Amino acid sequence: PGPLTEAPGAAASSTPPSSPPADTTNPATGSTPNSTPQPASTPAPTTAAGVPPTVPSQPTTTTYAAGEAGTVTLSFNGVSLALVSTQPAAGWAASGDEDNDTEKVEVTFTSGDSETKFKGEAKDGAVSVETSTDGEDD
Repeated sequence: PGPLTEAPGAAASSTPPSSPPADTTNPATGSTPNSTPQPASTPAPTTAAGVPPTVPSQPTTTTYAAGEAGTVTLSFNGVSLALVSTQPAAGWAASGDEDNDTEKVEVTFTSGDSETKFKGEAKDGAVSVETSTDGEDD
């Protein structure tokens, strides 16, 4: 007879084909030798409060009252705040925020000796507003 040959498809193996593969996960990288390499992951950014930052969305426009002095209209997209317009009441004048700050908007309304300050702030995905009045005769 001729030389001995191995049957096609037969391979030498020390592990029976029916047993599960041994766990070969590398604890340092979390990958297995046969897995596709994954890019190194970086932790998701968070705010100072430990909350993931809000992703910008379609802006919403809201009009707020500034006491009796008038109204302020702001645009907010979940992250940045913008002054859209001011509408002073009769007898009042308004001066807007010139800083182009995307987190704060300040508007001052004046009428004679009276002054009303409107402040809007974007924080943690929401808008908070505050109005203060000075110089009124009581």
